[in-house]
Amino acid sequence: MTTSSTLIASSRPPFLLLTPAVLSLSFAISYWQQGSINMVLTILILIAALSAHISVNAFNEYADFVSGLDLNTIRTPFSGGSGALPADPSSLHKVKLLAWFTLTITSSIGLYFIYIRGWTLLPLGLTGLVIIISYTNVLTKNAWLCLIAPGFAFGPLFIIGSDIVLTGGYSISAAWSD
Repeated sequence: MTTSSTLIASSRPPFLLLTPAVLSLSFAISYWQQGSINMVLTILILIAALSAHISVNAFNEYADFVSGLDLNTIRTPFSGGSGALPADPSSLHKVKLLAWFTLTITSSIGLYFIYIRGWTLLPLGLTGLVIIISYTNVLTKNAWLCLIAPGFAFGPLFIIGSDIVLTGGYSISAAWSD
């Protein structure tokens, strides 16, 4: 396996489809409320969200390989990781770099959104960063948190956060759609 294919596999592409699917609801709500949608902001939201998703996946791949879990797990289509690092252990540090790089992209875009829309986004952004960084090593150790964290990230954080960026404020429609 080449380094590039290991990095791609570690991002878990089949699961990344969830990101635009969830965001499409927020984009539709914004369009419904305003009659138009800012395409630049929409693309930046999509990049930030995909980067966040890739980051949590790469951190998970890295941690599961380092802990030895990947070597003792039977992979299924929905669990057990991608198998990329057991097939290419020399890419371990590059997967960790991918996780931090994509987290940096997410954070940078998030800071831009705070700059243009205000501090209202800060609690959502910080919560998202905590979920990304702590998901594998903390949240997955508790069955309830492991179930709630992804739903919270893909629900209120993505949808309400996107709605604030696109419309400039909180929306009952976006909150109700969660």
